[in-house]
Amino acid sequence: GSYTAYNVKGAAVTFTTGDDGTFVAPASDATATIEGNVTTFGFEAKVGNVYYTTFDKALAAVDGNTITVISPVVVAEDTAYDLEGLNVEGDVYPMFRIQNGATVTFEGGNFTNGDYVFTLGEGATDEATSGNLVINGGTYVGETTVANVVKGLLTINGGEFSLSAAYQDNYNFLINCYDATYKNDLANVEIKGGKFHKFNPENNAAEGEGTNFCAAGYGAVET
Repeated sequence: GSYTAYNVKGAAVTFTTGDDGTFVAPASDATATIEGNVTTFGFEAKVGNVYYTTFDKALAAVDGNTITVISPVVVAEDTAYDLEGLNVEGDVYPMFRIQNGATVTFEGGNFTNGDYVFTLGEGATDEATSGNLVINGGTYVGETTVANVVKGLLTINGGEFSLSAAYQDNYNFLINCYDATYKNDLANVEIKGGKFHKFNPENNAAEGEGTNFCAAGYGAVET
């Protein structure tokens, strides 16, 4: 099949789609012009100039080492990702949204996003659908926050975490919770390992001065 999209100058550009949900952009200057509108067709990710309706389809097809996320990847069932050796990049909010009570595990990979990498839970109220995330390894670079817990549990056993554009050099929200649900014990973080740039998981200001995100029996040391 084919889709016709229009760039900002009104010129029509035709794209070819495969039966497997792939979306092949034309090799022309128009590609970059209309790329921002691709999400209207329901694509989550691309590999090179081939677009996929889901991140998992892009992951199954990747033949290099980079997947670009072009719209939030919603994970609503228990899933485990081992992305060792892969680069996942994007500029979307958020890169991954975990909800519906799902528990998602990441074992590796290099993630760079121009906004939050993860949000856990849906919406911003106590009634939000929960999401759970376990990070065992990998590198994660967000803009002002790597992971924000609205409702659910974030467990970090390893990995490296940093920010690309901390506002006024403020790294206090590298790992963060939604204030209301954190106060009601509906949003939680348990850190047992990992390296955090300019952020002390045992003593930070994410939820007020002295916030301790380390799990019971764990601490943090400056290196």
